[in-house]
Amino acid sequence: MQSDATEIPWQSLERETLERLLAEIVTRDGTDYGAVERTTEAKVEAALRSLRSNRARLYWHSDTETAALVDINQVREQQSAYRKAASDAGIDKE
Repeated sequence: MQSDATEIPWQSLERETLERLLAEIVTRDGTDYGAVERTTEAKVEAALRSLRSNRARLYWHSDTETAALVDINQVREQQSAYRKAASDAGIDKE
């Protein structure tokens, strides 16, 4: 993730707050869920399943003051890229 992104511990959010946050994310302009149209509720439930199954994480971006639902594979790729860059620069980030 970007350096200005902080993971949101979704389990600590009240259910209603989490559902509203996810609804905002899944209805945001520019989100695309394929050729089949799904209801907001279905999209929120899918997002919840992704969080519960550890396939996604929630992040807060302080520069844009927005939250994002990020696939865990993207998180891992970014973490790996940062570790490599730090290693290449001779910076020990432990």
